[in-house]
Amino acid sequence: MMDTGQRVKLVKSRAWQIRRRQEKHITERLSLVSVALCCCLIYAMGHFPDRSPGAVQGLNGATMLLENVGSYVLVGVICFIAAVVVTVFCTRLRKKNNKQEERTKEDEEA
Repeated sequence: MMDTGQRVKLVKSRAWQIRRRQEKHITERLSLVSVALCCCLIYAMGHFPDRSPGAVQGLNGATMLLENVGSYVLVGVICFIAAVVVTVFCTRLRKKNNKQEERTKEDEEA
């Protein structure tokens, strides 16, 4: 027969395993979304028109006025927004995990 302390330890161990499995699934899904986004952006870059060269001597700001450069800027902005969203998501996930770990440590001490 197991006493209460051993049962509590087994339950906490199982809860930790389940939590780690969920974190692994979230990480895998996030990686898949990142790869899919990267592939979509590469595909989109291949279909943008290349009508004129992207270099104008002496007029650095004028290169933004060319027809095909705006699409590159758009893709850059979309990539930046996606990176910010992923960073915020990961930061919130880390904070949530830290709070859960603090709670489990407090429960173990009690």
